[in-house]
Amino acid sequence: MGSGSEPYRRAARTRLAPPIAVTLLALAAATLELARAAGPADLADGAAEAPVGRSERLRLSLGAGEDRLSGEIDLIEIPAADGGRRLIVLPLPGGALPGLPLSSILIDASGRSRPDLCDLVERRVVDAITAWFDARGMLAAEWWTPGSAGSERVRLPKLLSRSPVALRRACAAGPDGKPVLELTLEAPVRQDGALRTELRELAWRFVGDGAGGILRAELRHELVRAIETVEEIESAAIAVESLSATPLDTASVLALAREYELLATATRRLLPGGSAEVVTSGGDLLASHRGEFPEGRLAAVVPVLEALLAKRSGELAGGTPDERAEKLIGHAAPDFRLDELDGAAFELASLRGKPVVLSFWGYT
Repeated sequence: MGSGSEPYRRAARTRLAPPIAVTLLALAAATLELARAAGPADLADGAAEAPVGRSERLRLSLGAGEDRLSGEIDLIEIPAADGGRRLIVLPLPGGALPGLPLSSILIDASGRSRPDLCDLVERRVVDAITAWFDARGMLAAEWWTPGSAGSERVRLPKLLSRSPVALRRACAAGPDGKPVLELTLEAPVRQDGALRTELRELAWRFVGDGAGGILRAELRHELVRAIETVEEIESAAIAVESLSATPLDTASVLALAREYELLATATRRLLPGGSAEVVTSGGDLLASHRGEFPEGRLAAVVPVLEALLAKRSGELAGGTPDERAEKLIGHAAPDFRLDELDGAAFELASLRGKPVVLSFWGYT
């Protein structure tokens, strides 16, 4: 084995906590295997290497009207230890997208995606990123030929888990000569079961770069989910634009993976339920490896994460949420005010003397 083995040896020599080191060793093996499959048969010194990762800056526009959310992110795609892909999401500083300074989505070897470090991230951001990634893998090269048209049966597991969807396909040259590919739903598709699902509308529009890549995607759909007589309508409007893209070689991917594992370990200390000691340990981890982050996009996350950890540690100085809650047992619950779906105000005090059940819903 040639120079491609050196990143593997460096990962093996790094003194890290055992779970992080094991993850990195597995990732190093998967990355080098991918490099061999994608590149030349011999990874000897001087041989050209096919990229095994990708760094891309994206502009997102989600929803419309008062619910519209927009901003820019850096999306870093690297191999995952299980043979799939990891999408590292970094909102640009000062942007309008809510959530953590670092999050990620895992795509397994079969193409299924799941949020990995997205507990405090807006769900629409996660949906937009996975839709962008899925589109890059779904669109066939021959679909991009201007003047071509046809009908395709495509599986869209994010929308309908079982039924293939019939889509009309048409491609034309745009005003600037770039290919414009449009996919629309031929007819509503219904999937029956305990949860009834109906895809009523789908209209996707892609602008290509002329070489099989996507420069911009505009994705709209309306999906109805129903249990008995209760319906929930999901109307999505997503626009994603690629501002720049850079391929990543094996050495770059392994360096990014190591930085990510350190930052992800510290980021998880911010999630709800952690004690002051847990949060402080996240800051200690960053401090002990502070000088090991080279200048780059992930290095910019370190001071932001350190500030969040310090703030959270101060908030927990009086004890964990559970410890503070125990002190309230036997006392009147603190009053709070909420706005109901119809706009009416609701106060807990109005239910004094009545049984109250609180149901907490979350997305992860």
